[in-house]
Amino acid sequence: MGVYDFDLESYIGLARRLGTDTKRVEVKAASQGLPKSMAETLSAFSNTSGGVVVLGLAERAGFQAVPGFKARAVADALAQMCGEKMEPPVRASVEIVEFEGSPVVVATVPALPPELKPCFVKSRAMHDGSYARVGDGDRRLSPYEVDRLLEGRRTTIAKWSKGLRWATLTKSFWRASCADSVPIRRERSRA
Repeated sequence: MGVYDFDLESYIGLARRLGTDTKRVEVKAASQGLPKSMAETLSAFSNTSGGVVVLGLAERAGFQAVPGFKARAVADALAQMCGEKMEPPVRASVEIVEFEGSPVVVATVPALPPELKPCFVKSRAMHDGSYARVGDGDRRLSPYEVDRLLEGRRTTIAKWSKGLRWATLTKSFWRASCADSVPIRRERSRA
């Protein structure tokens, strides 16, 4: 789901009726800039089914626009966090859109494929900075859960390589990773 596939008006109508955000959508006021907990939400969405972040609406005020919201600064900070503070980088689609006459930031966060999980907050390392989305909140993964995600990486790679001969796999790996950096000696013709 991309930003343009997300029906913001319908979702906010539902959130107002429910009085809360949901497992797939996190709404934050971001009135003082990008919330510190945003990295946890990025990790959680990446490690589960993906999701959408809406910044600039206050959940406690009935999902109303935040006065003076600095959409451009928050969008830039979010994009920077996705690319520089997460491992692997989160490739979210970040857009500024208008909602009820006010700017809001909408970011669609894709779920990572199993071979790249877990996504974690770099400053906290893998076992302390990996999260999952549970209900309308982000929960830190236990060391056991992180280890299971790492096992999923190995299983996926093993399935991918099953049936390939070792020589083919080695040759393909060499070509992809080393071919450009290894000098090739060429014979000079003698004329």
